[in-house]
Amino acid sequence: WHRAKKTVSLWKSLKSAGSDVQILMSGGADTSRFFNPLETSHWRFVREVLLHLGVPSAELPDGLEALHTVDEALMSRAHCLDMKDVDTVDLLVITSEFHVARARHLFNVALRDVPSVEVLVLAVPNACDGEKLEAYLKKERETMKCLRQKPYGAWLDFLREHHAEAVNESHQQCEPFVMSSHRADLLRSAFRDTLRCNKSCRRRLASKEEVFDSSSSRSGDETSEVRPSKDCGVDHVQKKPRIH
Repeated sequence: WHRAKKTVSLWKSLKSAGSDVQILMSGGADTSRFFNPLETSHWRFVREVLLHLGVPSAELPDGLEALHTVDEALMSRAHCLDMKDVDTVDLLVITSEFHVARARHLFNVALRDVPSVEVLVLAVPNACDGEKLEAYLKKERETMKCLRQKPYGAWLDFLREHHAEAVNESHQQCEPFVMSSHRADLLRSAFRDTLRCNKSCRRRLASKEEVFDSSSSRSGDETSEVRPSKDCGVDHVQKKPRIH
């Protein structure tokens, strides 16, 4: 639910700012696996929620039949490479807070050699707490260690094919995203344009315009580090954002 609401919020904001946005849902089905032991693909359930939240069916193409995050990263890579008519893609991956480090690592490694794609993993609040959350966090730590030190299956095949074993061992791939001042200014501008659609927000922005302008007038050589909020916690948006 949290991921779906964040997806719709981003979709509306980016569309209002004039961006070409595509939502890419994810999640397959396998009766022998814990993830979704049903015969109906998970992305079809996600689609129903997004429709309920107001996204038109025309904006929701068939999703990825992924059964885990490795699948999602590799399938998203293939999907981006198929986008021949797009010069650049901002891939926004939306996932729960406890899962954000693994998602960031896998997507950054999988897409590191695709210069037209920039990855940003966004966290939404966890849907559980207490002992269940602790169990998930323990599983994340164990899985991350295995992915780095003893990769196997499709992930190992990908690393060997693309000579990415050394990159995969690095902890830098799951560090917070670093955004240039230019991109940060563009993002602020897009959100200001969206907020101006609301009368109350327009009045507040008008009174604060000097503050916004002064905060955006930094040197182009500076960088701004954007860290996920602890209050925030895999769906994807691509810009052409894609939302999983």
